[in-house]
Amino acid sequence: MAKLKIPVTNDYIWKKIFAKKGNESILKDFLIAILEIPIEKVEVQAEVSLEKQLEENKLGRLDILAILNDDTIVNIEVQVINPYDFIERTLYYWSGNYYNTLTAGENYNRTKKTIAINILNYEQFEDGPYHEVTRLRRDYKYKILTDKMEIHFIQIPKFVKEKRGIQTKMEQWLQFISQANPKGGRISYGKK
Repeated sequence: MAKLKIPVTNDYIWKKIFAKKGNESILKDFLIAILEIPIEKVEVQAEVSLEKQLEENKLGRLDILAILNDDTIVNIEVQVINPYDFIERTLYYWSGNYYNTLTAGENYNRTKKTIAINILNYEQFEDGPYHEVTRLRRDYKYKILTDKMEIHFIQIPKFVKEKRGIQTKMEQWLQFISQANPKGGRISYGKK
């Protein structure tokens, strides 16, 4: 009998690995690998929905929302099929998380850095690398406007196509997520 294959990108499996209470060290290791920053502590927020300001506003349900030790907000989304409006959705989620970092009476300079990490099982962009970071930049000399916005797009099919050896911690994580071996093929589970 063949064993059941459930991908890591399945919502239930993803949350059991990265968002389960007691697995903070796993999420922390993953975030250190992706963001390439030191992280001392990660707090996972369970079952997060973006707060609706008006009844008619659209509700956003987040896969994983984490708060880092420096109060940076990190939203991690997994998308297995291309909804063709994903750029707009990630901006909507990012802006909702950024908006919610202030409370009444706080000064705007107290907003928290807000990061979106998108793990995509399709190619969002035809060109460019498998891991791309987007920031707000000025048109003039492409200077960064603020360091409080960061959106990561990690395109798993592009990672698998590169067919190179695993050299970094991020590549180890992406190999695990994609269930790809270092040569770019699929790992076989159970009988064929």
